[in-house]
Amino acid sequence: MNLKEFASLLRDFLQSEVNHLWIIDNGVHFDGEIKTLEAAFASSDSDMLATALRRYAEEPGWHWWSSLQAPKGEKPLSHGVAMLLPLIRLSRQAAEAVLKGFEEGWNGHLEAVIPTLVNRAGLKIEDIGGFGSFTPPDRIGRWYDDRTWHWEGPVSFVPGKLHYPVNPRDPVWSTDIPAPKPTIAFLFLTRGEMNHPGIWQEYLDVAGDHARIYAHTKSLDSLPAGSFLLDAQINERMPTAWGAFSLVEATLAMIRAALEDPAVTHVALVSESCVPVRPFSSLARSLRLDKRSRLAMRSLDQVRSWGNREKALRLEALSGIPKDHAWFQDQWMCLNRRDALIVSEKDWSPHFKDVWAADECFFSTVLSASGRLPGEAIINRPITWTCWRGGAHPQEFHQVLPRIAAEIMESGCYFARKFTPGSNIGRWDLHRDSCEAAGAFHFEKQLS
Repeated sequence: MNLKEFASLLRDFLQSEVNHLWIIDNGVHFDGEIKTLEAAFASSDSDMLATALRRYAEEPGWHWWSSLQAPKGEKPLSHGVAMLLPLIRLSRQAAEAVLKGFEEGWNGHLEAVIPTLVNRAGLKIEDIGGFGSFTPPDRIGRWYDDRTWHWEGPVSFVPGKLHYPVNPRDPVWSTDIPAPKPTIAFLFLTRGEMNHPGIWQEYLDVAGDHARIYAHTKSLDSLPAGSFLLDAQINERMPTAWGAFSLVEATLAMIRAALEDPAVTHVALVSESCVPVRPFSSLARSLRLDKRSRLAMRSLDQVRSWGNREKALRLEALSGIPKDHAWFQDQWMCLNRRDALIVSEKDWSPHFKDVWAADECFFSTVLSASGRLPGEAIINRPITWTCWRGGAHPQEFHQVLPRIAAEIMESGCYFARKFTPGSNIGRWDLHRDSCEAAGAFHFEKQLS
């Protein structure tokens, strides 16, 4: 912010009816609500609250003193006070004094000229915290200290303190408080029955009220009596085919059905060959601590650099969306409610009418074009383990050897595919809590 912009801000403030102006930089992080900070100083009669306040005599070598310019006949350093600008509160009297000084010809770096003009007017100045001469005794070290507040980073996190500078896009500095246990809508996009319904039934029983089930099954006649997918079928249906946009439409239909339930916080897409490979408690805990969507994404530039001409041509077929928002993704994903609303409330299909296998790029591209970027709003990582060992299709497993089970477990994914109905994936109890799985596996080893 330059002097002209700051003056404009002060004029707008003086035309309002509020008594104080708070200016808080985006790089300021407070471990709590800013309203709590504001309330803590509501009774303060200080005309200027700021940070790192010090007089000229306390730091005569500060670089920006030389920027101070005063009207002819005045000595700028006789009233010299310096501060850090990221967090400041001004009274109406202070704002008027600063504007008057600007009109008289005062100039300089904002962190020097503003506090100097307030001091020149004989107004009351106090430090918000810290340990300087402007800090009241009851505020020493209260709101910030040398660990959390600098003119340059990095800074350390200390609960209950102000921090500057931080990158507000860095999830390390997220101010989100862990949410209540999430409610996850599982979207079963299947051709028929689940390959391992027993594993899923046990997993969903453990999840209880924190799981919802929605299904779009291509061949309803193939579902056996008693399948948990029967009662989960959504009303909105369409014929689906591999590589066709209908797979996106079926997924969106399930998302819309899930969002009708206000309790649903996330949606997770799975297929008939998927099985859970970590306990439900693990997924729920992760989403509670960080509610962002999980979606493995690769940009068009990455696809090109890997030499995958066929996939690059698919993204080139996008129409009406800038190519810097073109992303490939894993079809199997977990979206939070906000992102699920974004992809489902507007018709994006015209942009993908010429894209083959749009289910591999639709959701990531739409989210990026809507400002939901990977690494910031979205965690760029897979939720479903898939074995690609050459060829156009993922490997299918009839037999799961111990080393494959270990690879799945160590991947950090919550689900895995592709397991045939006769696969022995259930032998390893990856979907169970460790204490349950340990007993079952120990017994099996004794028998072998």
